[in-house]
Amino acid sequence: MSGQFNVLRKIFHFSGIIFIIIYYKDLLYNFPGNFFLENTRSVLFYFFLVSLILLGFLEFLRFRFAFFQKLFVMFAGKMLKPDEVNKVHGSVPFFLGLLVCTGFFLKEVAILSSLYLMIGDPCAAWFGEKFGKHKLYNGKSFEGLIAGTLSAFFSGVLFLGIILASEPESFIVKLIQSNPFLFLITLFISAVCAFCIELFSTKGFLDDNLLIPAASGFVMSLCLIIFFQINSSQVFFSIQNLLIPR
Repeated sequence: MSGQFNVLRKIFHFSGIIFIIIYYKDLLYNFPGNFFLENTRSVLFYFFLVSLILLGFLEFLRFRFAFFQKLFVMFAGKMLKPDEVNKVHGSVPFFLGLLVCTGFFLKEVAILSSLYLMIGDPCAAWFGEKFGKHKLYNGKSFEGLIAGTLSAFFSGVLFLGIILASEPESFIVKLIQSNPFLFLITLFISAVCAFCIELFSTKGFLDDNLLIPAASGFVMSLCLIIFFQINSSQVFFSIQNLLIPR
C-alpha cells in the first residue's frame, strides 16, 4: 500500500463499528420518540447526511480561506494523508459510504459492507505496508489486497455466526439456512469485488472509503437476488421510509 500506515486514521475509521452496533441492536428505536417507521435506520441516515453537509461546508471554508486551512491542519493534520491537505479528505467519502449503505441496502448487507471497510481496509493497509512486495499501478500492493479481501471475508463469516445465534427467525438467517455454501460464495465474491475496486480509487472524493462499502453492498445484494431468486425490493430499499415520519 502507498504511504505510511496511519494508526490514528485507521482508529477513526474503526470507530465506525459504533454505527454497526447501534444499527444491529436497533438502539435508536425510540429516539427521538420513535418518530420514523424504521427509526434507528432513519436517525443514522440523517446523522450521516448532516455530517456530510457539515464536512462539505468545512471543506469549502478551508479551501477558500487560509485561516480555516491552517486551523484544520493544526487539529487534523496527523490523520491526513499528505495529498489530503489540499484535496478532499477521507472523512467525506467515509460518511458518504455509510450513508449509501444505510439508505439503500438490507440492514445485514449494510453492516457487512461497512465491516469490509472497517476491518478489511486497515488490514490491507497494514499488511501492504509491512509485506507488500508486488506493487500495483496506484501504489497499492497485491499482498495488501489479498489481506484486505480475506480479513473482510472472515469478518463477514463471524458476523453471520452472530446473526445465526441471535436472530434465528430473521430473513437473512432463512437465506443462510437455505444454502449456506451459496451465502459464503456471496460473501467471498463481494469481498473480492470490494478490494478489486480499490484499483480504481482516486485521491479525493472517489476514495476507497466510499468505493469499498458501496461496491461490496451492491454486489452482495445482486448475488442474493441471483443466487437465492428473491425480489430486488427485498435487498434494495427505497429511502422513502427513512424520510417520511410515521
